[in-house]
Formats: sequence, C-alpha cells, structure tokens
Amino acid sequence: MNSAMNIKSIEERYGPYGFGMVSLLVIWVAVVQPELRANKVNYEEIRGVVHTLQNSIQMMDNIAKTMDKTASTLDVVVKSIQER
Repeated sequence: MNSAMNIKSIEERYGPYGFGMVSLLVIWVAVVQPELRANKVNYEEIRGVVHTLQNSIQMMDNIAKTMDKTASTLDVVVKSIQER
C-alpha cells in the first residue's frame, strides 16, 4: 500500500511527464536493452568474419603477386625457347 501511495504522489507531482518517463524506462529495460545485448553478439561475430575476410584478401593478394611473377618468368622462358 505504501508503494501505491508513492506512485500516486509521483503521479500528482509530475503528471504526464512522470508517466512518460516511467513508460520510456520500462520500454528501454523490457525491449531495447535485451535487443542491444543480442546484437552485441552478432557484431562480434561480424567482426570475426571481417577479420577472416581480410586475411583471405591478403592471402589472395600474395597469390596474385606470385602468379604475376610466375607469368613473367614463363614469358621469359617462352621467348628464350622461341629464339633457339
């Protein structure tokens, strides 16, 4: 009964603004905060995927450079064979 009196006194003191703030806090705690926690895990997973993709890009870049060097070497070999 004491808490009901406290709510009534808050209602009388702050009116619709108090109701709006309490409603906002309830929505935040009940809906927004759990959703943010759930998405935090997703962001961490996405960061891991991005890191893996960055590593893959570096490896593919190294492979491309190696293939370019190999193609240049093979070009020189083909030219030297054709000159014979």
